[in-house]
Amino acid sequence: MKVGFIGIGMMGKAMVTNLIKAGYEMVVYDVNREAVDFAVEAGAEAADSPKGVVEACRIVCTSLPGPTEIESVVLRDNGILAGAKPGDIYIDFSTNSPSLIRRIAALAKEKGVNVLDAPLAGGGANVAWEKGHTALVGGDKAILDKVAGIIGAVSKNISYCGPVGSGMLVKLINNYAGFVCFDLFFEAMSLAAKEGLDLNVVWERFANNILGPLFKKWLPTRLFVGNFEPLFTIDLMYKDVKLALEEGKELNVPMCHGALSLEKLVQARARGIGQKDLTAVALLSEELLNIQIRL
Repeated sequence: MKVGFIGIGMMGKAMVTNLIKAGYEMVVYDVNREAVDFAVEAGAEAADSPKGVVEACRIVCTSLPGPTEIESVVLRDNGILAGAKPGDIYIDFSTNSPSLIRRIAALAKEKGVNVLDAPLAGGGANVAWEKGHTALVGGDKAILDKVAGIIGAVSKNISYCGPVGSGMLVKLINNYAGFVCFDLFFEAMSLAAKEGLDLNVVWERFANNILGPLFKKWLPTRLFVGNFEPLFTIDLMYKDVKLALEEGKELNVPMCHGALSLEKLVQARARGIGQKDLTAVALLSEELLNIQIRL
């Protein structure tokens, strides 16, 4: 079976590789020629546009940075919907805007095309190589059943979340809550460092009494050793928290802590560290207070 894939970035490279390993013939596109070359060397066929991808395949997937890129790839003149045929299936693995994916699904339905949102949750790009994520899927359950093999080739679990857009919402809420917790933790550890406390003792209290696996796996390999190579970038977390806050505004849900945390992300991006790991947000407090949060 031929499967199309658009967006061969940090996540996309791993996903395309795993789909090829699973036996799928891949047709790919990316604006970055080096990314396309990577996929071709792994065994994929290159197309010259998103429309070219969907014309060659009945199922096409995207893994892109955010709503701007999704809207361009799907809705422009040489985009996915321009070349889609009745019965085609579009799977968006991106962490996208729920309102945008719903709008795309409505337009796709007019052409007889089915849409699933299936963002991957459970870690950064390194986890994608191991197929360690959970796919959070929104859309028609019967369509999900048809493409479960494809989604299963890039994830360890599939969680059906409800109608189209539901997967995006679950992912955004998860990322929103996770970063706000991180931000509160950075403030607490900054106070402990400023007081001159043994941070190993403070961390042990947090790890054993408050924090979950995400903190225990992420912080010791990044912030605590001063390694800010990205598992998940500040720029991407800014996009996710911003989208979650926009959903809250639409529903009149107060999200005060998240608004403050978003400002931290804005500061970090202004500082020029948007492409560093999200834990690099703690550098703002470290520089302000002349401390280091290291174990």
